[in-house]
Amino acid sequence: MKKIILLLTFFLPVFFIAQNTLLSEDFDNYTAGNYIGNESTNFTTWTNAPGTPEDAFVVNTNSSSPSNSVQIQGNTGPTDVMMTFPSIYTSGKYEFSMKFFVTTGRGGYFNIQETQTAGQGWKLDVFFSSGGVVEILGGSTPGSAQYQQNTWVDVKVVINLDTDNADVYLDGNMVHSYVFSSGSDGTGTNASFGGINYFAFGGTSATPEAAEYFIDDVMLVDVTGVGLEENNAFNFNVYPNPVENSLFINAKNINAGNYNLEIFDITGKLVLSQEIYTSDVLSKEINLNVESGMYTVTLSNENTISSKKFMVK
Repeated sequence: MKKIILLLTFFLPVFFIAQNTLLSEDFDNYTAGNYIGNESTNFTTWTNAPGTPEDAFVVNTNSSSPSNSVQIQGNTGPTDVMMTFPSIYTSGKYEFSMKFFVTTGRGGYFNIQETQTAGQGWKLDVFFSSGGVVEILGGSTPGSAQYQQNTWVDVKVVINLDTDNADVYLDGNMVHSYVFSSGSDGTGTNASFGGINYFAFGGTSATPEAAEYFIDDVMLVDVTGVGLEENNAFNFNVYPNPVENSLFINAKNINAGNYNLEIFDITGKLVLSQEIYTSDVLSKEINLNVESGMYTVTLSNENTISSKKFMVK
């Protein structure tokens, strides 16, 4: 009877919580050498002039996933690209993610726009300097972090419009959290967003630098409700998130013994099941061969069950 109850506590949230990918761009279906504003309806420019020098090129010289990316370069312009989302979002919870590559000795930059009209409210400004420092402007107190040049960096911004909060992550580590409606420049006051701006700019807000950076694997996912029902009778960590090949599971200070390790897809289908024995420290690597999407991994014994959600790219 105890096992039946535990299974029910897990399966109910899996079947009734879902995510929705609103936008996904890997640029691989576009023609290298063409302007992105002419290739994709998701992109235009600051003055709505796609196909002009204000636009950016699709390139195949550098990419996170084969074989294209978009290159932004210049010195405070003229490249000034806008990516507009399918809607202006005013409620719910969302994850915006992308791969971001800054060439050695150059800078990079992006911001989140309150609407889809250029210049109407900056909700977040992120500056990548040639010295490997990231300046994050959002809320009353700036944030900062380190990053590696000439390397693809995982960028993620989790925006909860219902709680008016945003969290900024670099390579899976949260580096800044702030009240989203407060924005970064004082011109916008609403908890809403409609797109991203990529400008030929880098360095810091005080010291501009010439830019050369690439973006790839851009996604906007509606995760409203996802994770609210996670059961955490004991704590364990999964990384990286999102995962590409191998998933690592770590736990400390758990009871030694036999555990069931199971992975389910978003529909509740079981895709992996293992019985493992662990001491009070668990360290496990799992090689995944599954489709892209949201998954849930659970650790359980006859007394407890805990779950974590993760994304597979």
